[in-house]
Amino acid sequence: MKTKKPWKLAKKITGTSAGYKVIDKLFNGLQPGEVTLIGGRPLMGKNSLAYNISVNVSQMTGKRVVFFEGSRGKAYAEKWYLSYLSGIPFWDLSRWDFSGDQWENFIHATEEYRELKFEALGTFRLESIIEQSEEFYKEDEIALIVVDYLQIIEKNDKKTIDNPNEVMIELNALAKRLNVPIIVLTSLREKEITRRKDKRPCAKDLKNAGISEEYWENALLLHRPDMDKYESIEKIEIVATKAYTDVEFDTYLYFDSQNLHYIDIDSYELLELDDELYSDYEDEIEEENLKYEEEILSKMQKCLEKNGEYEAMHYANKLRKIDYFSYSEEIEECFRTCAKRGNVKALLYMEDKYKREGKVCEEEFDILKQLIDLGYTLAFGRIADCYLNGIGCEKDRQKALLYYISGSIFWEDEYCENMIEENFKKESEWDNLSQKITDLYMYDWTESERARMRLANDIFEGRIKEFKTEVAYYIFKYNYIYDVLYHETEAQYCSIPCLSLAKCLLYGIGTSAKPNVALAVLNDAKYLSEWERNSGDLSAFDRIEEIESMIKEIEDNYGKISPEYSDDEFDFYNEEDAFLGDEPYFEEEEDYEDETY
Repeated sequence: MKTKKPWKLAKKITGTSAGYKVIDKLFNGLQPGEVTLIGGRPLMGKNSLAYNISVNVSQMTGKRVVFFEGSRGKAYAEKWYLSYLSGIPFWDLSRWDFSGDQWENFIHATEEYRELKFEALGTFRLESIIEQSEEFYKEDEIALIVVDYLQIIEKNDKKTIDNPNEVMIELNALAKRLNVPIIVLTSLREKEITRRKDKRPCAKDLKNAGISEEYWENALLLHRPDMDKYESIEKIEIVATKAYTDVEFDTYLYFDSQNLHYIDIDSYELLELDDELYSDYEDEIEEENLKYEEEILSKMQKCLEKNGEYEAMHYANKLRKIDYFSYSEEIEECFRTCAKRGNVKALLYMEDKYKREGKVCEEEFDILKQLIDLGYTLAFGRIADCYLNGIGCEKDRQKALLYYISGSIFWEDEYCENMIEENFKKESEWDNLSQKITDLYMYDWTESERARMRLANDIFEGRIKEFKTEVAYYIFKYNYIYDVLYHETEAQYCSIPCLSLAKCLLYGIGTSAKPNVALAVLNDAKYLSEWERNSGDLSAFDRIEEIESMIKEIEDNYGKISPEYSDDEFDFYNEEDAFLGDEPYFEEEEDYEDETY
């Protein structure tokens, strides 16, 4: 058993029970907003454990469980549940090979299954998983979401097997947004494990599979040592681990391979497990825990002293996951200090903290101002509140209206729209206040796409100086991605934002100069302009002439270069969606464990 720097086992379960004492004790139940991985090589019993946990949760809570069965489909999930509820062996039920009393059990199981709040869905598209989860959440409370399995999930109709973190980022965000526990099944690389003398999986195998610790909290890694013996009841070895702890606990469950049911260990065995973990080592483990936590705290503080914000944030996050309550003041001070120094992750953390607390405070204004300067569009509404009420700044109704309008244009924010209605539209000053903005964008308020484009053009051409040019670049880029690249729209005037984006990329307006990418965008703009010209748009002649002039300028200055960009040149992820311009602000976390400060 590995007990290097262990975490404390739970005495009272605060999360949703998984139905197995040992799992509940290790992870304190399934906690809302946390992602738990069930991993292992093929045929280790991952799928069956996920089914067993989901039916336990559904029966014990009476709440909805959503199971995305992408690998085997909805029919397989329904057969498994009917087998579990009826007691008919799964393979017999699949062949309809049962009779007598089993038919009565089957009918009773069918009725019981209908009463369960269980949704089995056979999809493996990430967008569909997120959309359907949010729809179920709006209808009724969800106790658990299960995704089977990570390596087959597709994002934007592209396979993600080589980069599973693309999916994990979204699933982790979904768990936090809905405040629901999510179980994700994942395969491990079989060749790497079978080459070892010890065939049991370990936490390192998750890293080798390309899964970052940043996007999950708990993991159960399964191993069937007696799989080749074909015993009806097997002992499944489980390696339990938590992210950022470097700890692995060895435990086990029993597995009925005929019925695909997991059997909990009894109370006596659980007591034995407790004794093995704690009876002889309790004082030693407590002392090692404290020493480990103080070591992380010391490294965090040394990194802050040496202006190593990203390293300090790494240790702060680690300490937050191990024991937040004991070190909450030190952790909050670290985030606050990093935010003052402009660390974007710290700024976002502090802003999220203020949001949860409700009202805007004076200290938040400085955070919002830094985020706005970096182009964080989700901060528009709250900084408008500051200017409207003079919180952390002087009252400025014109700036307040500017940001409320911007929030409405960018995100169709109902709060911003209501604030405009309550504080400006009913007053006489409405006609004079920010007239240049309201004249341009308010007359077709419902057409946010057109309003957004007019705003971008006015910023780009210098008619509105309140915004940085990154705002215009972002809007042009957004339009290019979703109207040209993804939808391949041939709607009239699509070439105009394409041409503007190309100018940003060629001349470094709101971003760094990228002639190769500019040339690729210009080629798209020329194609769209020719289509618009053939459709009767006379202004397209001037655009084609300007495009050809810019292409010649690129050839004169850079020679013959290829029009190209990397696959992720025009894509958005998570919090970066809300940022304008380039995204240089999010650095990958490194492992600083072995560094000396």
